[in-house]
Amino acid sequence: MRPLHLVAGLAAMFCAMQATSLRADGPSSVWQAAFPIAAAPAHVHFHARYLDGHGAPHTLEVWRDGEQRLRRKSDAAIDLYAEQKPGGEIEFHIVDHSRGIVVHANRAALYRVGRFSGWLGLAHVLDVPHGAYMVTALATPPEVKSGGPCHWYRLEVTILAPKVSDVCWSATWGLPAEIKAVDADGTPSTVQFSLDAVEVFQPTDDLFAFENDKFVIIDARPDDDLSD
Repeated sequence: MRPLHLVAGLAAMFCAMQATSLRADGPSSVWQAAFPIAAAPAHVHFHARYLDGHGAPHTLEVWRDGEQRLRRKSDAAIDLYAEQKPGGEIEFHIVDHSRGIVVHANRAALYRVGRFSGWLGLAHVLDVPHGAYMVTALATPPEVKSGGPCHWYRLEVTILAPKVSDVCWSATWGLPAEIKAVDADGTPSTVQFSLDAVEVFQPTDDLFAFENDKFVIIDARPDDDLSD
């Protein structure tokens, strides 16, 4: 049985890795038209900055190895290693360097602590919102930001947690170059996500394998009881 503080810790660790809201469902044709990923390179490494739900700034570094492996580093404090298995199941190793622990989890474990995480959001930052939404192409010229040109779209989440954001999407990299919050009067305001640098890289097994020689390992997969 797992004590409740470990359950809360798992939720907090995964929350710290997230720049946007995530879910496991696949994108619609409307979403794919606005935020395409098919033309992006398989092996992408990028640096970015983002604000969490409390407005606090964070740094993010991601290595994306196609649709198979992923590593995300947040503030040099938490590493998330993810591997997508045949059939779509995702296995996670979440490394908290400050606490000296490694949590081995999968989506079922994350669902149980209120985190709904799919590959699309982890690998491409922006994921399909919960509930109904609308995507509208803005009559704004393409901008050139880190990684090249991007095109602006307005994303409006209309139920559950209403929210409006402007997204400058880079089809070249399959990433948002910038995400801005939109005020109630329709004016873009705070930059919530900004891509600082992006490149193609050559993946190695060492980059996606965490060698543990001192951390405590917690197995939070469904075979373990996550309740006290």
